[in-house]
Amino acid sequence: MKTKSSFVDSNVLIYAYSSNEAKKRTIALELLSRNVIFSTQVVNELVWVLSRKFQVKYPELLSIVKYLSNNFEILTISPLTIERALGIQSDHLLSYWDALMIASAIEGRCDFFFSEDMHNGLVIDKHLKISNPFKKE
Repeated sequence: MKTKSSFVDSNVLIYAYSSNEAKKRTIALELLSRNVIFSTQVVNELVWVLSRKFQVKYPELLSIVKYLSNNFEILTISPLTIERALGIQSDHLLSYWDALMIASAIEGRCDFFFSEDMHNGLVIDKHLKISNPFKKE
């Protein structure tokens, strides 16, 4: 049986490296123990937030990026990804940056997209379900 892949938004990855919110960190780390993927956009957003908001310095940032590169599939953004994102943005009235991550998730054949700040429950392309892992049911 095929293991379903999930895409994680940068906010999930940020919680995994933050100690500010212990419950969200625990949830994020549990998600990262699954079959998850993300894109270069997500890694770039993580680096920016860790360096700006948490003052993480170059050696640790480099270590984090190497760890992620060695342990997870990281999708690159192509011109086709950008074109797909523009269609998703138009069809679903999302921000371009959110649509770009969703386009990457679709290209990665993911079934789930975990994000704290997107439309919980929205289904894109009839199979990619957006889910807020921090929302209490």
